[in-house]
Amino acid sequence: MQTTHSSRASQGPDAAATLFDFDIPAQPLIAALNRYAEISGQPALFPSDIAAARTSTAVRGRLSAQAALQLLLQDTGLRVDKRSSELGQTFVLKEIDEAAGTRRGGRAELFSDEGYPGLLQSRVWQALCANAQTRPGAYSSLLRFHLDANGRVGGAHLIGTSGDARRDAALLRTLDGIRIDRPPPPAIVRQPLTLTIQRDDAGTAPQCGAARGSG
Repeated sequence: MQTTHSSRASQGPDAAATLFDFDIPAQPLIAALNRYAEISGQPALFPSDIAAARTSTAVRGRLSAQAALQLLLQDTGLRVDKRSSELGQTFVLKEIDEAAGTRRGGRAELFSDEGYPGLLQSRVWQALCANAQTRPGAYSSLLRFHLDANGRVGGAHLIGTSGDARRDAALLRTLDGIRIDRPPPPAIVRQPLTLTIQRDDAGTAPQCGAARGSG
């Protein structure tokens, strides 16, 4: 499945004030999060089962990325935290009842370590940027993977193709070669994680900068 980036952003000196035209109907939350990432250009990373069996709230209008995500999650039992990372602002999904989330198998535990979501996203992004075939910006994809107890990415597979078989293969090779600098929280070891990568025609997503990758 190849998606098309269709956002129209109002650029300004403060990236947090950038506005996007959202038109996301109420739907299964994973699909809504994918559409949100497509419009905002922001990569999303979350425990795969945290969004299962949940339905989003409709989001329509000209909104900032944070305001739209907060509205999208209304009445889902999830909330959003905003954290700073090497990629800039990272939006983190957490269950409102974190104690209940922990009892149900650790779905809230991915981000119990305050610095881990930014670290994980940064390392994945750096690896993708280092390869000319996988450098984000010109394609969309939806991937799933897990972390082992040592912080090594494994089990990568595609949920949504980038539209290019060679790039798809390179994405899987790149993900499976990543090792995070420190071990993950124990509750999420080998738990499925979902990563969305979206086209960024508006230039609002994290940038690879001047990095040069290998083909």
